[in-house]
Order: sequence, then C-alpha cells, then structure tokens
Amino acid sequence: MSSVAVQTACCGGIVNSRFDYGGDDVCQSKNGAVSSALSNRAGKVFVPDLQRNGQQMTETNPTDTAVAKTGDSVRIHYTGTLSDESVFDSSEGREPLEFTLGSGMVIKGFDDGVTGMAVGEKKTVNIPCVDAYGVINPEMMQDVPREQIPAEIPLEVGLQLQMQAPDGHVMPVTVVKITEESVTLDANHALAGKDLTFALELVSIS
Repeated sequence: MSSVAVQTACCGGIVNSRFDYGGDDVCQSKNGAVSSALSNRAGKVFVPDLQRNGQQMTETNPTDTAVAKTGDSVRIHYTGTLSDESVFDSSEGREPLEFTLGSGMVIKGFDDGVTGMAVGEKKTVNIPCVDAYGVINPEMMQDVPREQIPAEIPLEVGLQLQMQAPDGHVMPVTVVKITEESVTLDANHALAGKDLTFALELVSIS
C-alpha cells in the first residue's frame, strides 16, 4: 500500500491527512455506494430518509393484519435505484436486511417507512436528494497538489481513495477533476445530490 501525508482544510483549520491506495483500501468503482452504502463506520445501517409525505405506492395488500411496530425485529428485502433506473444497492441474492424498529440501527426515515408494513407487503418509495443523502456540498471538495499523491496511483476521474487524518479518522474521497497541477477530491457521499427510489418487501416480523 502507498500512503502520502497531505495537509487539507477541515472545519476551518488545517489537518494532516494521508491517502491510502491498494488492496481493500481503495475501490475503483465509480459507484462506491453498492452494498457499503448501507453501513457507517460504527457498523450501523444507513439508507436514505424515507419520508411519510413522500410518494409511496403499495403494490400488495396482504390480509395479515399484523404490522411492524417499534421494538419489532424485522427482515426486509430492498432494491435502491437511481433516476435512470440503474441499481445502486440491493439485497437480491443476499439475506434480507435485519434490524430492530426504533433502535437507531437504521436512519429514522427508513425506520418510519417500514413501520406499519405487514409481512409480504411491498412498497415503493421515491426520495428527493434533500431527503436522502443531501445536496452536494462544495465545501466537501478540496484541491490537492498532484505531486503529493503517489505516482503509482493510476489517477482517473471516479477513482476512490481514502483520506486519513492524524486522529485516525478515515474518510472516502472520489477523484472528480485532474489537472497538471492538482487533483480535486470530493468527500461528499457517493449518493449526494441524487434522487433515489427504494422498493421494499417486508419478509418477517418477530
């Protein structure tokens, strides 16, 4: 693995950062949101905020009157798509996502979206970016002198790197612009600025 110390602006100050490249530390996929989009550093599951006032469509209406409520352990299949209908994440081919409603394991909007669903029910939710991962924040983009990035890193737009601060905090960044003098890195979430659609299917309640 190669690493390089870089000084970057953070919260109005300057911090020393290191960029790591190689092995599992770098994902060269331009869509780094797949699968990993649902987990934060503490191991909690995160998905975009599903607002109750958003557009929701119930595709099935099971006769089972038992519905998911706070404190229930639920298992749910999901597929997330972008406005062009490309899939950015899905539980297809994997075990359903399992969490406890109201426990904070998922963000509030997803928790609210599952609450009230019955086993077997399917629901599609359209989410504007402001209710998902937010709009793109220009302050999360930084220009780094090109010579401070190891020459062996095959720089290209869309490449993902990791920036590490002295306190050990690691933040994924994406190369969004390359010039002869500098490389522009974007620390916004990979799904920031994107409208999302989630198809949900409640598998079980316990």
